[in-house]
Amino acid sequence: MKAGTALMKLCLWTFLILTILFIFLPSFYLLVISFEPSKLERIPRNFSEFSIKWYIRLFQRERLPGAIKQSIMVGLLTAVITSFLSLFSGLSYRKLRVKSYFLGLLIFPMFVPGIIAALSLSVFFKLINIRSSIYTVVFGHVLYALPYATIVTLVSFSGLKEGVIEAARDLGANGFRAFKDIIFPLTRGGIFGGALFGFLLSLNEFIRAYFLSGWQETLSIYMFGQMKGGADPSIYALAGFILSISILLVLIAVVYFSFIRHSSHSMS
Repeated sequence: MKAGTALMKLCLWTFLILTILFIFLPSFYLLVISFEPSKLERIPRNFSEFSIKWYIRLFQRERLPGAIKQSIMVGLLTAVITSFLSLFSGLSYRKLRVKSYFLGLLIFPMFVPGIIAALSLSVFFKLINIRSSIYTVVFGHVLYALPYATIVTLVSFSGLKEGVIEAARDLGANGFRAFKDIIFPLTRGGIFGGALFGFLLSLNEFIRAYFLSGWQETLSIYMFGQMKGGADPSIYALAGFILSISILLVLIAVVYFSFIRHSSHSMS
């Protein structure tokens, strides 16, 4: 019996490790080869061969700073709008009787192929005479990121007990005071997580940006344009840079969520 249980645990851990390697190994391989000084797609043979040559050349390109600026601007606007909408969705979800239909409508965009969503939005904006701009890109990215952000926010709302809010109301708190002192402190982790989802999804989104942008060039469009002429090693450096930023943001989120969890336990 013990031998069978140990074998099962070994199989599960092996499967978990292989799954993690399958998910992360290609990305980290791209990060490592970005430090190879030659144009060969290989891992540097020793530590002394690691070079930031392609990172230096990367930031000497004329169009890249503008693309980074556009992507950050679109990402931040998407994060702010998405976090507010997911918060309002969570507040509405608490009050609705038919919760399943509301949730189904919110997550439906997740199942629409990106190219169809982008093309339909592009045609719709042309129909109502709205020119492609950074704002049309933000609109498309918000529609894309909102379902994911809403799910994260609703998870935080699931731990919110109505009895706590009712107790605050009994003590004289109005709706705004109850939100400020009770609801927001207990759900801010989910709200911040929704904003983080919005930013990261916007930063990495290509199809919607491609169909909805005008003369503006986001980071993903810039990378696509560079790859059309053949992969330059500086593109690997750019991919490594984006991966590093994403990992940094996730680590910040983990630390923040740990702090929020500790604060929630202290409040309890």
